[in-house]
Amino acid sequence: GVFDVRGIGLGSGLNNVDSYMAHSGFAGTRLTENPFQHAFGFTINDVWGLINDYVDNQWPHRPAITSLELGRFKRDLLVGCIQHFDGYRIGQAHHVFNPHAILSLIRELRLVKLLTDIDYSRYSFWTETGSMKVVETIKASSAQDLSRYCKYLSSSFLRQSEYRQHQGPLAEHMSLDFIDDTAVGSIGSQEQPQFPPDVDKETREELADICMVHSGDRFHDMQSLGREPLQASTIMRLLYQAGYIVPIAKDRVGIPNSEVHRALEQFYERVAAQLKISTNLLESIHEEMGIYKCDLQRFSRSLHSCMVSIPGLGEDTSE
Repeated sequence: GVFDVRGIGLGSGLNNVDSYMAHSGFAGTRLTENPFQHAFGFTINDVWGLINDYVDNQWPHRPAITSLELGRFKRDLLVGCIQHFDGYRIGQAHHVFNPHAILSLIRELRLVKLLTDIDYSRYSFWTETGSMKVVETIKASSAQDLSRYCKYLSSSFLRQSEYRQHQGPLAEHMSLDFIDDTAVGSIGSQEQPQFPPDVDKETREELADICMVHSGDRFHDMQSLGREPLQASTIMRLLYQAGYIVPIAKDRVGIPNSEVHRALEQFYERVAAQLKISTNLLESIHEEMGIYKCDLQRFSRSLHSCMVSIPGLGEDTSE
């Protein structure tokens, strides 16, 4: 999480403190530099080094597979780590993986004989990182804004994940039989993530303002948060400070990876059930594409915009 320091002030025993949060260093934030941004987390090169060291020197099933299979195994492990445990940004120029999740996965590999034995959906490294009792007891005071925020975050994450599979260094290397240090450096050099066309600029800017501009508004009594229903903006700020939502760019926050996306889905389903609203986080996408109203014109425009964003599809395919 990115909780701010608490209890600062005269007579507190702790004052004269500068607090650098995850988004410190982004243009437009209160602190435009972050001297500690490289002191946290595992970079892609760290993760690649751990994968190689374990698979080459400690993995008990290594002798049973060929060198070609070994290269594919390492490649797919790195891609899996990127999809499920990456996405955290510390400052403007440094993005990292969840160290706890990476080390936990490495330990799990002793039980893995084949890559097909890895089921990322059964891992709960994120929720095991620490107690989330505060988040689990949250009650919402209204449904409309909370639903809009959560649906935007989920649909935006799924769009971006799909986008990354077709564009950028990661997509280029996923089709190779193996990757090397140079390829890993190429993937890691893409510090600024690529985004699909934005479909809800208003909600995007609203969430960025709530999380990054007003994140200094403090929760003075953490234990009381679950007692009274909270406004949607307060819930979003709490999820941001707990690490469910992360800074992505100077005007954008989002869900970091698939592991956290699953945890957020579980949170939303529980809250939505309390408020008696739809638990379908893809509802806004379906509505926008005209699926609910059988609007074929709107659906054709949406389908076309999806297809033209994917390189390699010619006119015949679009037709």
